[in-house]
Amino acid sequence: MNLTEKNRYIIVTPFKNEIKFLPDVLKSVVNQTIKPSLWILVDDGSTDGSYELVSEWAKKNSYIRILKLNRKKRREIGFNYSKVIFNGFEYFRQIWNDSYDYIGILDADIVLPNNYYERLIKKFGEDENLGIASGIVMCRVGKKLIWEKEPPEWPCGAARLWKRECFEKTGWKITRAPDTVSTVMVMKLGYKTRNFQDLVIIHLRPTWSGGGFWAGYIDIGKTRYYLGYDIISTLLASLKYTIEYPHIGTIPFLIGYFDDFINYRRRINDKFVINFFKKRFIAKIMSWFNKY
Repeated sequence: MNLTEKNRYIIVTPFKNEIKFLPDVLKSVVNQTIKPSLWILVDDGSTDGSYELVSEWAKKNSYIRILKLNRKKRREIGFNYSKVIFNGFEYFRQIWNDSYDYIGILDADIVLPNNYYERLIKKFGEDENLGIASGIVMCRVGKKLIWEKEPPEWPCGAARLWKRECFEKTGWKITRAPDTVSTVMVMKLGYKTRNFQDLVIIHLRPTWSGGGFWAGYIDIGKTRYYLGYDIISTLLASLKYTIEYPHIGTIPFLIGYFDDFINYRRRINDKFVINFFKKRFIAKIMSWFNKY
């Protein structure tokens, strides 16, 4: 495939106090076989030297830009994540007057193979109906790498790439579970969404552990509530977190769900999204327990 055309891509990376992981993340992007046209790293108030580190890399790589946020009020994990990335996308629109072909998100604790974006762009070239694509995530837990198995149609949120026309039709919502909502909205428009098992990325820490396991599992519970899961399906889902590492997820997961349930907090107002998760729930529960 000739990659001299239609290979311009933009990345947005949110970060806060990621000094432990950012050196490897920065290297993995700077060493890409196809460099990004623009890489916006959004600092959400780092105090550990992360901002200064990224600034040094920006001096050496003209496509790296930094957006420093000075927000005093921060929402819960899912909403905060979507807001930080939203700010990155808004900043992109302010400073970028050139064209682009793809746009993506890369979390600040993800390491990519050096040909990651080249291979994703090739996948888009092979299927004109592909809307979002990613590799698969191998999560580092201690000295082990564990595959965070998802169905092939479910691109990972941490290193996804949209085709431009698809992204511009669906946009990015400030919402809980923004990756999930984005994927379903793209499906709604008839685009394909994929993760490719021959393209492996490394998550440098267990998923949901960035703000601590307890807070992470509370947010998972709140996300399930927001997406319209009923009590029975939530109780069944909670059993998963007694089985999988770190084996402490059930209690905070249920606290998160029932806190929002009891207080009648707002849920997503989209019947397509709600029905989508109702239809796939039984299959997903079965896949969880078939692993054990």
